[in-house]
Amino acid sequence: MKVHFDRVLKAVLVVLLTWVGGMSLASAQTADNVYAVTETGEGARLKVVFHQYNNVQKVMYVRRADIGTYLSEIVYDPGAGQVPSDAFFRGWGTHSSYTDEEMAGAMSIDDVRTDLTTRLNGSFHNNDEVHYYAVLVKHHTV
Repeated sequence: MKVHFDRVLKAVLVVLLTWVGGMSLASAQTADNVYAVTETGEGARLKVVFHQYNNVQKVMYVRRADIGTYLSEIVYDPGAGQVPSDAFFRGWGTHSSYTDEEMAGAMSIDDVRTDLTTRLNGSFHNNDEVHYYAVLVKHHTV
């Protein structure tokens, strides 16, 4: 009988973490790594929500430990969704309705990652959320 030690270890960790402090266990997207999800600090996850056109949402989770190597793999640009024919996708904003200034300052996915790095280096709690909204610009042909 062959026993997979990593699966047994994960099961023991789930029981132990649940019993000790109500923590949960999650697996990284890039590998079969195990980490504890804590309320604050290195293990706390920030919920990143991208709102595409027509209110479709793409959700991603990042941790402080993801800064650098994994952040660009985890936080990808989901795009704006199906954009109306009279508009184009300008980038990402932090408000669902935006002014001309915010439209001009729409963020690229690299800008979003920079914003997330700042947030992750700051103070946040597990499952705090940050929302990014697709900035669409209408165009007219004359």
